Amino acid sequence: TMGKKKNRALEGQAGVALTHCPTHERERMLTVADVQNVLLWTLHAELGSMPQWLCVRNKPVICGTLMLFLPGVDVAALSALLTSVSACSFTEPQPVRLPKAHEQRVLHAAVAEMMHVPLPRKRKAANSSTSERADLSNMPVALDHAANSDAAEGSAPGEGAASGKGACAPHAQQLAGGGWRAAYVRSFALTHTEQLENGYNVSAPLPEDSPSKDAEQSARLFALDCEMCCVGERLQLARVALIDEKHQVLLDELIAPEQPITDYNTRYSGITPEMMEGATMSIDDARERILRHLGPWPAPAFLVGHSLENDLKALRLTYPRVLDTAVLFPLRVNTRGAPAKCSLRALTARHLRREIQQSADGHDPTEDAAAALDLALLKLRHGVSYAMPGASWGSGFAELPAVLREAGWRCAAIGLDAELRLLHQHEAVDRYVSRSDEDAVALALREAGNDRLAVWMTQHAMLEASTRGAAARGAAVLQLGVQLQKLCAQLPANMLLTVLGTGATATEGSGAKRPPGCVALAVTRLVPA
Repeated sequence: TMGKKKNRALEGQAGVALTHCPTHERERMLTVADVQNVLLWTLHAELGSMPQWLCVRNKPVICGTLMLFLPGVDVAALSALLTSVSACSFTEPQPVRLPKAHEQRVLHAAVAEMMHVPLPRKRKAANSSTSERADLSNMPVALDHAANSDAAEGSAPGEGAASGKGACAPHAQQLAGGGWRAAYVRSFALTHTEQLENGYNVSAPLPEDSPSKDAEQSARLFALDCEMCCVGERLQLARVALIDEKHQVLLDELIAPEQPITDYNTRYSGITPEMMEGATMSIDDARERILRHLGPWPAPAFLVGHSLENDLKALRLTYPRVLDTAVLFPLRVNTRGAPAKCSLRALTARHLRREIQQSADGHDPTEDAAAALDLALLKLRHGVSYAMPGASWGSGFAELPAVLREAGWRCAAIGLDAELRLLHQHEAVDRYVSRSDEDAVALALREAGNDRLAVWMTQHAMLEASTRGAAARGAAVLQLGVQLQKLCAQLPANMLLTVLGTGATATEGSGAKRPPGCVALAVTRLVPA
């Protein structure tokens, strides 16, 4: 009898799966966490709670979910896009407040927030002590070259947790030899725009390497630090140091002054008049030595440093592959322009738990280079959202793919190769590389035949058209509408479809602020189970 009543209830409500709650007056804009909660409430009720802004009816019949990320799409664009989709009935697009990030990394920040699930209090308390112990065991070890000079035979300087080996388990993006995949490291490097915004001297943007070309290449990391003296009101290079990923010092030289030094800045530079008496290396010689270690372009070599624009200017060097720890670990993120930055000394104390720049004789560039390198390795190990302002991942959070796998769901991600390596690293995620938006849709339709499947996918048409004018953006909306209509018409029945736009760029919206993101949801051809 109960079964018959349930079936009649499903039949009576079959035409309505998702509706906005009319009695709920939202006092705040929706967030990515609110969208995530709908997904959890539908697929894993233990970790989700009943949404206050959306009524989800007949959720037991939902057999899978597809989340579509649309970079460059705001509420207006999504509303226009959905007018061309007739195979599904979407909810009215709602604005979504996105994590604060540089406009070129908003998608990364939104996906990172979506992929971290807050645990209930009981599980949070249970995981707290073990997670804290794990965090301590994975914390990079302070590197003291002098103290390690008598280390056990066969233990090279810098090996261990600080270099990403030893104490920590191998990362998914590390190759068999322990090095990092070049394609993965490249996603952390400053873009051409970010270099301009942070004061780097840059030439025209270089073409990106083919992802397949360096997918299995091991990145070579070199940390650089320079000390300066004053010549009048400007700074002049006085000492340069370069170390490799194993913390071996490749270069540590004093630079002969090109003009008489007026202030040795000894308190910070550590340079004294007596030291400079024997300096013979020129700036040109130092630059050539550095380039020799980096190797010929396009070798997968990356320069690591803190506010490296100053060091590169002093060396009269431009280099396109830079990991700048001042940008990787910002004090505050701005939508456009350089972030508010933290000192290397403060970052090292907070994240590496060691003290640098303590000597009364001034800074040691090899010590500073080692600190910047270890910070960069820490970022590579923990991912793009680690230590970003407002991020709170830790013992109180779990990764969404792991949570869904616990509940019996299979997870898949579809997108560009570099995007998948950066955003979908978890072992529970099956990754499928797409070459275009059309290819991504075809892969989604192929995989969606599996029951109990959660898929994440990105469509880039709007983002690619964002700088090409209104006509190009209009064409992109039509293109996305065609792809979305295809998904709605051909996906299996009773799949939850979530479309999350990550907002237009600031130049497209009104004023200087970037418009918020947006979300709309539907269930494909709802049929009672």
